[in-house]
Amino acid sequence: MCMAAPGEADPPTPTVNDPLRRRLLKGFGAQAVGQAVSLTSRLVLVPFFLRSWGVDVYGQWVVLASFVAYLQLTDLGGQFYIVNLLTQSAARKDFRRFRSILHTGLALFIVLPAAAVVLISFVVSRLQFERWIGIPAGHHAAMTATTVILALQYAIALPAGLLLGVYRSIGMLARGVIFAAATQALQAVLTVAGLLQHASMPLVAVLQLLPWLVVALVVAFDLAAILEIPVLSFDNVNRSLAISFLKPSLQFLSIQLSFATLAQGTVLLVSGSLGPFAAVVFTTLRTMTNAIRTAVAMIVNTVWPELTRLEAVGNIANATRAFQVTLRTTLVAATLLATVLHLTAAPLYRHWTGGRLPFEEKLFDLFLVYTMIGIVWQTCGNFLMSVNRHAKYSGALALSTVWGIASAFIGARFWGLEGVVIGLISSETLFLLWYLPLRLYRFHSDMNFRFFAGEFLPIGLALLLVFALSWCDPLIVIALIWWTFRTVPTAGLWRRRLTPALPPRTL
Repeated sequence: MCMAAPGEADPPTPTVNDPLRRRLLKGFGAQAVGQAVSLTSRLVLVPFFLRSWGVDVYGQWVVLASFVAYLQLTDLGGQFYIVNLLTQSAARKDFRRFRSILHTGLALFIVLPAAAVVLISFVVSRLQFERWIGIPAGHHAAMTATTVILALQYAIALPAGLLLGVYRSIGMLARGVIFAAATQALQAVLTVAGLLQHASMPLVAVLQLLPWLVVALVVAFDLAAILEIPVLSFDNVNRSLAISFLKPSLQFLSIQLSFATLAQGTVLLVSGSLGPFAAVVFTTLRTMTNAIRTAVAMIVNTVWPELTRLEAVGNIANATRAFQVTLRTTLVAATLLATVLHLTAAPLYRHWTGGRLPFEEKLFDLFLVYTMIGIVWQTCGNFLMSVNRHAKYSGALALSTVWGIASAFIGARFWGLEGVVIGLISSETLFLLWYLPLRLYRFHSDMNFRFFAGEFLPIGLALLLVFALSWCDPLIVIALIWWTFRTVPTAGLWRRRLTPALPPRTL
């Protein structure tokens, strides 16, 4: 750990002098902007790519981008863990540890991706790698240049992402999210400008690289001004601290891999067992219900650093109350969105797919049930991750993923697509729906059976009425909103400065 010079007092770590309510509202609003920018970028760019390059060349770009995307794994799940540690150190006003964690994390996030870029550059320059991923030979130089530039983009994005996480750790989540959204928006604008001029693949890759480079430098200087320390520095790198990052980071990586394996593995399973057409129906219906998860994730991600902060200073009572508010808010929001989709999904789906795919109402309702169960355990799991109690969660999630794919395979053979979703529901019910609340009870005894029954039973009853009695849906909506704001224990919580207040530009 870095020591201060003799006689030098350590300045305190930064904490924004905002009440919790203001921080949450700003954070949620910024995440909504970020989601809007992300969605708009994805929708807008595809027509420009197709118009400028055509289907074949755009397909090659997609394959190259997917190939290079594996560089994201070079962070080994460390970004979640390191930002949690930074948040805890800021909350405890442990400046020397904050500085050491930041510089050690940055060193890792610069060295590991850089080494990966060097390796990729060597492989793609010496070998006809494009044949391995299904791209026709004949443009080796362009493919090599594009791949290396895309790899450089990830090599810059990973340390930049950690710097953006610093905002989250010091109570400035909204600022970091807006910088990330600005990066994506600038990438989209430059890409469109390049495609309008029929730019080549390597040039478009450069245009997508530039925003990350610019934003990374702007963020580094901005944080240096806020923290009053050099951010891009290796002065406080600690080798033993870097080694201590490894195991918890790999557990975060295991959680990410479990999500990816379940999401992609079920698509491959459906395609192999029931055919490509069934896979298209499966993925399109799942995409519609995943809109609920996306909306709820904005709430959970906004609250995450506040939970980390509360646990770090030992304020477990308020952490429990904040979690209860989060759990109830996410469940009610998800139920309201599920009600809307239950009533409107059929015409929306037919319009979206142009009537080319059949809408299966029973299958869609099963997806809604699966989504609601997932939101329960994901909200619980995110709490455990926010306080770095995620070790056993990662193991349970891996086991649930294996069981889920096996159950989905059995369900596909006997009951088709409905059997696949039923198999997924069974795995999450057996392994996660009860296990994670148990882990939370062991974290704090207030999160007991009565606690969770009081949250789950009203939601379960509401969903049952939504599916059985559509005519009472408006009453259910009113009752849920009343229940949320009338009985949730928020008195005084939103107005509290849950970390010691300091002027925003001091460290």
